[in-house]
Amino acid sequence: MSHSNAQVEKLHNALVDKLLREKSIRSAAVEAAFRAVPRHLFLPDVTLEKAYTDDAIPTKFADNQPISSSSQPSIMAIMLEQLDLRPGLRVLEIGAGTGYNAALLAHLVGQRGRVTSVDLDQDIVEGARRNLDEAGFSQVDVQKADGILGYAASAPYDRIILTVGAQDVPPAWFEQLEPTGRIVLPLLIGGGWQACTALVWAEDDYGLHLRSLSTSPCGFMTLRGELAPSPQRRMIQIQPRLNLYIQSVTQQAEIETDTVYRLLNGAYTDHPLQPLAPNYDQLGLWLDLHDPAFCGLTGEESAVPLVPFLHGQRGKFHMSMGLLDGSGLALLLKDPVLPAGEDTYPLFMRVYAGGEAVAERLAAAVNAWEAAKRPDFRNLRLRIYPLDPDDVRRSGAPRTDEYILARPWSTIVVTFER
Repeated sequence: MSHSNAQVEKLHNALVDKLLREKSIRSAAVEAAFRAVPRHLFLPDVTLEKAYTDDAIPTKFADNQPISSSSQPSIMAIMLEQLDLRPGLRVLEIGAGTGYNAALLAHLVGQRGRVTSVDLDQDIVEGARRNLDEAGFSQVDVQKADGILGYAASAPYDRIILTVGAQDVPPAWFEQLEPTGRIVLPLLIGGGWQACTALVWAEDDYGLHLRSLSTSPCGFMTLRGELAPSPQRRMIQIQPRLNLYIQSVTQQAEIETDTVYRLLNGAYTDHPLQPLAPNYDQLGLWLDLHDPAFCGLTGEESAVPLVPFLHGQRGKFHMSMGLLDGSGLALLLKDPVLPAGEDTYPLFMRVYAGGEAVAERLAAAVNAWEAAKRPDFRNLRLRIYPLDPDDVRRSGAPRTDEYILARPWSTIVVTFER
């Protein structure tokens, strides 16, 4: 479809100006890249107005679920700032999407640099290739490959960036990253929270590892492929429109959905905890790491009355979280008499019959979060070792303020910096 240059320029500049105002863009180099690369050329089947919104735009579906997209420009900008690109660097992008991010990368590394973008699906590779050629970035190399294996033919890389969520760092990424290199990826932490994380090489008493420089909350589709690890968080449908989210197979073995349903329909008591600012997801990350019994609960339509309201749309879609194991259930909720939009609200704990033990643990974890001055994603510090967790533990981890996440290929040590 044809557009006037003035129309494109107006919408394009308005989007970049928004990213600057919101501080997603913080450097002149990233601003120049966003101004130089028109997003609509990478979304030929989308209206001009939609192409220049700060939204992720799904571009491929499987089983009615999106599996590829043009990422949200604001999170793209945050990740490009984390990547710290300069002219002449060699970059591997895992997840080609529409080619838009690869074009931004190519602008930032210039003619002396090199960008290789890989994707699992041939049609995505071909579409990204067409879009890049149309936009004048034919120098980008787009290949069909499983990103979990990196791309050895063009290795090593100064930078590796993922446009899909990952819960692990496989051997190929360790091997293909230069000693002075950097990886930026949406990393799944705990049972499923995602943080855009910038990682560089470091060494300590535990050994050579990747250490985080910065983290920012995000939400991406996850890696696909034969070697992709299974999700850490599992959804169990208790009843239609009533879903339970838990962390582990061990936890699942202790839970019977009929029992949970009876608890939710049975007697409970509500206990005040403390005022809470509206960053329930940050508290959720803390609880998730603190206790393997962490759970989430969502309900809509007929199931809404069964879910204490912590977040969502009051009366239409309720979300809560808390602790659930074989001994009982306790969930968090806002003061039910306050309007949904209150900036600060009293936090309550709903304790179901027999849930006194988990309630004590839940209250203690919330109080510990408060005592630690409410740490959030900005306080996260991560170290990722290409080691078995037992090897890390033998080296002295974890300290009392550390959490060890065992992954198939690596061990992640999580702390909150105060």
